[in-house]
Amino acid sequence: MTHEISAVVETPGKISLQEFPLPEIGDEDGLLHVDMVGVCSSDYKYFHGKVAHRWSYPIIMGHEMVGRLAKVGKNVQKRLGVKEGDRLVVEAQVGCNQCWYCHTGNRRLCRDAMVYGSVRSCAEPPHLWGAYGQYVYLPPGVGIHKAPDGLTDESAVLITAVLANGVRWARDLGGISVGDAVVVQGPGPQGLCACAVAKHTGAGQVIVTGLARDVKRLEAAKRFGADHAIDVEAADPVEEVAKLTGGRMADVVVDVTGSPAAASLAPKLARRLGTVVLAGLTGGQKGSLELDPLVWGEIRIQGAYSHTSDAVRGALDFAANSPYPFEEMVTHRFPLAEAERAVRITGGEFPEEEQVKTVLQPWLDL
Repeated sequence: MTHEISAVVETPGKISLQEFPLPEIGDEDGLLHVDMVGVCSSDYKYFHGKVAHRWSYPIIMGHEMVGRLAKVGKNVQKRLGVKEGDRLVVEAQVGCNQCWYCHTGNRRLCRDAMVYGSVRSCAEPPHLWGAYGQYVYLPPGVGIHKAPDGLTDESAVLITAVLANGVRWARDLGGISVGDAVVVQGPGPQGLCACAVAKHTGAGQVIVTGLARDVKRLEAAKRFGADHAIDVEAADPVEEVAKLTGGRMADVVVDVTGSPAAASLAPKLARRLGTVVLAGLTGGQKGSLELDPLVWGEIRIQGAYSHTSDAVRGALDFAANSPYPFEEMVTHRFPLAEAERAVRITGGEFPEEEQVKTVLQPWLDL
């Protein structure tokens, strides 16, 4: 096999299948045979060109992936203890390994980082910079992790950019302690994973909020650690959280909605000295915050972007040993030929689909 097929965003709003040559692999890089790739809500924004970033079209999207090592350099094999055929999950960012951010373990913030599925155009060799395809290129320095044998593809595809985000955003940045009241705004895959992590970390109450159209997701949240679910269009979330916490409000609020309105609401749900983690991309939309209550209440606002290697390791262990049915989040599966429909469903253009998590299977029907 000398070529592969990927779904390419040619220009905002248009996806087509294109063929690319498989790259030659040296001592320090590799090639992943993609078994499954998640369709992220941020992909919908990239698809429409709504996220300001340093790239030019065409691009191959896809940063949530699980697959098998098709080729790997000898130095990588020796250094990381991997071999061809190993099943892996792959971190979304590859840093320059030269800057202060990379040297302090924060390569997700590297100004010159390569981010799968967004930053680098597929017009640039070796082309395979996103996982909406049969293969994806593994450059030197990429973070790769072996997936446990008993972990399904549906669970494994959530690890790096969904469950690991929950580990970092709720546990590490939220600083959840045993007995805390935690509010998670947004019952999508990111929110469901944040609920599970919060409960697993020791939260006393986990409260998830969503909209009327999220009724099935709000119901599903009960299977992922949520004790209470609030439809914010049917009830005042501030009043409801006050009732559930005896007026104290939440110790930690994690917002994953990407909604400016939800971000503005989040501090009102937090107690004094509480923490608000803002983790949703808005696609360039602007919001507003009432600043005086933040000052008077000494409420901490924490931005959150992506995962760390430590969070990925924690997510792998959690998924392999937790009681939560993470694979059940995957409700929709599509071949590459239907990538555009998959992205539009994830973006909410077809609410009748009632999807929770959509994935692509690049080898399906090809």
